[in-house]
Amino acid sequence: MKNILSLVVCWLFFVPLAAQNSSQATVILKNGSQFVGEIINYTPKETLVLQIENGTQISFDDQSIKRIIQEGSANPKSFTKKPYFFEKQEFYNETNVFLGFGRDGWSGDITGNVGIQHVFGKQFNHWLGTGVGVAWDSYYFDPPQSVLPVFAEARGYFLPKNFSPMYKLAVGYGFAIKDKDYNNIKSTGGLLLYPALGFRIGVGENVGITFDLGYKFQKATYYYAYDYWEGDTNYSYKMNFKRLNFRFGVVF
Repeated sequence: MKNILSLVVCWLFFVPLAAQNSSQATVILKNGSQFVGEIINYTPKETLVLQIENGTQISFDDQSIKRIIQEGSANPKSFTKKPYFFEKQEFYNETNVFLGFGRDGWSGDITGNVGIQHVFGKQFNHWLGTGVGVAWDSYYFDPPQSVLPVFAEARGYFLPKNFSPMYKLAVGYGFAIKDKDYNNIKSTGGLLLYPALGFRIGVGENVGITFDLGYKFQKATYYYAYDYWEGDTNYSYKMNFKRLNFRFGVVF
């Protein structure tokens, strides 16, 4: 009877102790500090409450935590929190290159265009940022028809994560570039509209890469003068460029 009673007492004592040990965790902060105790409550992206050995409960801002180690009796579990690189970024720069396709305004055939742009702006939250930018677009090479757009941009990320779908919308005015070598005596610009959808990948502290697919609308007019034997002849071409653009960028 005494042996049975002893076994019951041991079981009542060691089971709670084992349960307590299995819930132990080590919290490692970004400043190098370490705390060992029982996790009372953990809300990702907000706070973690840890009860240490003397019964004191300590609250940690989730952003200050680098790593959490869950200690079990046999298989300790460890994970490192992935930082959200864009969380505290306010101002941003982004440089993009793009390649587009659309119908040739001269012949109706499919043709391509290339370009580069840079944007500077402020990200108010992951949903909304605004900026201003400048670009260079080449729609034709022979004869050259290029545009220098200046625009305002709105952008946003659908998720507060390192990988997130995103949207962009640019509205502005494109200044058509004159090329005298091709008898282009005058060029006037027009409205620019450029909506796009894509995604962003955070790759470092306030650094990311972006990919998007958009449709660019650009108006411009080019005037040409030709000197034929029967007299001078002037032509004007009102262009409504419509291009499906694939764009790659680095945001920092």
